[in-house]
Amino acid sequence: MLSATNINDDKICDLNKVRCITKDEYKTQNERTKIQNGDILLTIVGTMGRSCIYSGVPKNVCFQRSVSVLTTLIDNNYLKIVFDSKYIQDYMQFNAIGTAQKGFYLNQLSNLIIPVPPLNEQIRISKIISNVKDKISIITVNLKDIESITQEIRFKILESVFDENSSYKSYFKKISFEDDVEIFDYIRKPINSSEREKRIQNDQKLYPYYGSTSQAGYIDDYLLDGEFVLLGEDAAPFLDRNAEKSYIVKGKFWVNNHAHILKSKTNNKFLKYYLDWFDYQGYVSGTTRLKLNQQMMKKIPLLTCDISIKKQIVFFIEQSFQLLNLISQ
Repeated sequence: MLSATNINDDKICDLNKVRCITKDEYKTQNERTKIQNGDILLTIVGTMGRSCIYSGVPKNVCFQRSVSVLTTLIDNNYLKIVFDSKYIQDYMQFNAIGTAQKGFYLNQLSNLIIPVPPLNEQIRISKIISNVKDKISIITVNLKDIESITQEIRFKILESVFDENSSYKSYFKKISFEDDVEIFDYIRKPINSSEREKRIQNDQKLYPYYGSTSQAGYIDDYLLDGEFVLLGEDAAPFLDRNAEKSYIVKGKFWVNNHAHILKSKTNNKFLKYYLDWFDYQGYVSGTTRLKLNQQMMKKIPLLTCDISIKKQIVFFIEQSFQLLNLISQ
């Protein structure tokens, strides 16, 4: 027996998350829906408005009442397009009833007014929309490929600076982490989302609230004022060499306990780019949720050079990134 959670992305999914029932229960439930090939499945309780066309797979399934099974004389592809439209989606959300879990129920669905052109026009519209969706899918895949390639090139740019074969190698010397970095982790303080919501109800001035890899919301106060580098403590993509692990924040802000608060004694941007390039293998622990504790972070060896060279390196990296962004756009 499937539910609304099993309908997503225009298909039936997550078949490992279902409730199994007896044959007798199946016969009773199937008598209610009598699902057949071409029927439209529409979620009407909880997360409303998701739909798909039943293709006959999987077999021997029935649905909870959170899913409406619709057999129609209207072209099923056309009707699905109608259900996916902003008009119907907004209408269902606005007219849903209930408190704990809202729903758009069968009596409301039966009174729903929709445009129904002649059948041949329905089919023509369906083909046009299908062609457009196919093109959008191709564009989406290409964009993801471009984004992935862009990330790889960003890493190669950083590698050209910090790798042992770098042309800057003669300028560098290795130092310990705390030789160049001040750590302000003792200032950070986590506040859960419900508490933050209570604190920002009024029209007071709000400040960014930062987490492991990005801003997580707002809050009515701040812990620090200035420019700092935030490096993820957990949940950051430490073992993905192409991903960013740190980011720079400026001004007045609050940080929770999922990010280390750092400040370079010489150049924050240089530190940020180095931390994005660094290989964290052997420095992080955990399996599903990697963690870089402060003790291991302090063991990270840093590269340093004259401040003027650091400025040149930062300028080179940022100019290269800007050119890359222009090309990828």
